Amino acid sequence: MNRKILLVFVALMGLAMLSTPVFAISPQNAVKSNSPNIAFSGYSVQIFTPSGVLNEWITVDPSHVQMKTASDFYIGNAYAPSSASEILYNKWNYLSPPVLLEFLISVGIDPGVAAYVAFVLMPDGTYYKEVFVG
Repeated sequence: MNRKILLVFVALMGLAMLSTPVFAISPQNAVKSNSPNIAFSGYSVQIFTPSGVLNEWITVDPSHVQMKTASDFYIGNAYAPSSASEILYNKWNYLSPPVLLEFLISVGIDPGVAAYVAFVLMPDGTYYKEVFVG
């Protein structure tokens, strides 16, 4: 008797899981608000989490970018490129301050601002991962 009840329960759970839509984690319907943790630009939406992780959804590529400061996080299997041209996609990369500076300048950020971010805000480096979602 217990096996029949268990079988019916498992079957109902399986049916419920199959009928539930799968939701992707993205701010596709994000509404502009007064939240200081959400930033909108012409090409992306950025969400700054309280733990210090930056999530950015870029609409041009489309891709999802995550950045974590190396002073707060440690990713042991991260690849450490020696220049911005060696950054791997779909994998964690450890960007030292000089590589981060080169990367920020290559994506169009002002060199003075990029130097401030790379050497003052993130002196221990950062972890960077970009995943193409299109």
